[in-house]
Amino acid sequence: MKKLSGVRKQEVSFYRFLNNAKVKEEDLIASFCERTARKVNGGHVLALQDTTEFNFFWNKDRKRPDSGLGVCTNTHSLGFMLHPTLAIDADTSEVYGFSHIRVWHREADNGTKYERDYKHLPVTKKESNKWLESTIQSRLSLEKADMVTIVEDREGDIYKQFSDAPGGTVHLLVRNSQNRKLDNGKRLHAHLKELPVQGSYEMDIVQSTPSGYQKRKARMQVRFDQVTLLKPGRLRDESPERVSLSVVDVSEVNYPESSQQVNWKLLTTHPVNSVADALQIVRWYSQRWYIEQLFRLLKRKGFQLEHSELESGWAIRKLTIMAMQSALTILQMKFALQQSEQMPAKQSFSSGQIKCLKLLNEKYQGKTEKQRNPYSPETLAWAAWIIARIGGWKAYQSQSPPGLITLKEGMDRFEDIFQGFMIFMDDGDVCTP
Repeated sequence: MKKLSGVRKQEVSFYRFLNNAKVKEEDLIASFCERTARKVNGGHVLALQDTTEFNFFWNKDRKRPDSGLGVCTNTHSLGFMLHPTLAIDADTSEVYGFSHIRVWHREADNGTKYERDYKHLPVTKKESNKWLESTIQSRLSLEKADMVTIVEDREGDIYKQFSDAPGGTVHLLVRNSQNRKLDNGKRLHAHLKELPVQGSYEMDIVQSTPSGYQKRKARMQVRFDQVTLLKPGRLRDESPERVSLSVVDVSEVNYPESSQQVNWKLLTTHPVNSVADALQIVRWYSQRWYIEQLFRLLKRKGFQLEHSELESGWAIRKLTIMAMQSALTILQMKFALQQSEQMPAKQSFSSGQIKCLKLLNEKYQGKTEKQRNPYSPETLAWAAWIIARIGGWKAYQSQSPPGLITLKEGMDRFEDIFQGFMIFMDDGDVCTP
C-alpha cells in the first residue's frame, strides 16, 4: 500500500470526522478558544498575533470556484488568510492555546486599493482591522488572566490600536514600522538615534544561508524612553490627538558585512523605567518564536496543508483549523521537554491514548538506566519522550533534543498505532505495539 503523506493522512481523518458530524468553521474556532479560556486562571499571558496565507494556485484547476478561496498577496495566488492569536504563559512559556482565530479570503473582484481609496478608509473597513478584532476577542477569552500582553509584529503598528488601547490589565507590545511624528517636533527613528546607550547584552543569532544555518553571538545595545505619538494627518476619526507610550530600541553593533543588522524598535503600553524593564520587553517580544513555529508546522515539512488535494476551499479551511489543534499539541510537548514542570499528559492525550503510550514506553525504553524514559509517568514530558522515539529520535545523551518536525512525525505514526490499539481493545484482545 502506498504510504500517505502527512497532509493526506489528515484528509482521511478529516473525512471520517465529517461523516460523524456537520461541523462549521466558526464552531471549531469557538471550541478551541473556549478550551484555552478554561486553562487560564490568573498569571500573565502573552497573546501572540500574526498572519499567514495558504496558496493553492499550483492546482487551481482542481479547486471548486466560490468555495472559500480567493486572491492572496500576489496575482498568481488562490487561497485564504489565517490570523491566529496564540496564548502562552509570560513567565514559563507554557502554551495554553488559541484565544482567537480569524480565517478569510479576498474576493477577486474587490477592486484595487486605489479604486477603494484604501489609505483613507477607517481601520474598521480595512483588512488590518484583524489586529484590533483579535485584541478585543483575546481580551474576552483571557479574562481570567491577571494581565494580558498583546504581542504583534510590524504590521500591527496601527495608531488606532494604541489610541484605543484596552488599558488596565491589558497591554500592547508592537514592533514599530512607521517613522511616526512625536510631540517634540522630531520623528521617532531620529529621536531613538539621539538617545544614549543605556545598556547592552549578548544574544545568539541563527541565520539562514545558502550553505545552511549559521550561528553567531551578537552584541546588542539598548535604548529606551517615554514618547508621545501624534495622530497621523490622514486618520479621520475621533481618535485622540496624541498617545503616550514606552519605546525600546535594541540594535546590533559590529555585525558581519554578510549579515543583516538585528534591530527591534518596540512600542508598548508597559512602563519602561530601567534596563531590566527594557530587556523584559525584548524577552516577551522574542516569544513570537512560538507562532512562527506554528506556521512552520502547518506548512513545509509539517502538515503540508498547501499540498491538500481537497477540492473545496471551505473543507481545506476546516482541515487547517483542526491541524492547528494538532500543531498545538506538538508545541506543548516541545515545551514540556524543555521545562522541569510536571504537566499532566491528560491535558493533551485521552485516557485511551495514555494506556497505549504506556505499552509503547516499554517497547522503546532500553535495558540500561540511560536508555529509559527519564520523566515521571503520565506527564506530558513522559509522553513527548515516547512520541519523539516513535518519530525516530534515538534518545542518546549526546543527541540534541527532538525538534518539532520529529515530534510531528512521531504523532503521525502514533495516531496509526492508536487506531490499531483501539480495534484490538474493542475486540477484547491485548494490544502489543
